[in-house]
Amino acid sequence: MLNTNGAAFRIQPELAGLVYDIWSHGKSWVIILLGSVITLIPDFVYEMVKATYFPTPTDKVVWHLRNKKRHRKLYTEGGFD
Repeated sequence: MLNTNGAAFRIQPELAGLVYDIWSHGKSWVIILLGSVITLIPDFVYEMVKATYFPTPTDKVVWHLRNKKRHRKLYTEGGFD
């Protein structure tokens, strides 16, 4: 919204088209993508540690059902490949 000409000229004339100029460079896209991945890493690690070392009753049931399904599939299809 701030990048539109009407809003940009009312706030500060140098803002007109600035977002399009920034997004046209590959470096800004790399920074956006890497920044997103880097900020999600701690959340992912926290969730994995929590599910591994401090599972909720729901996590235990889901883990049991997944392993039961996997073992049933291995034994009914003729063993391990």
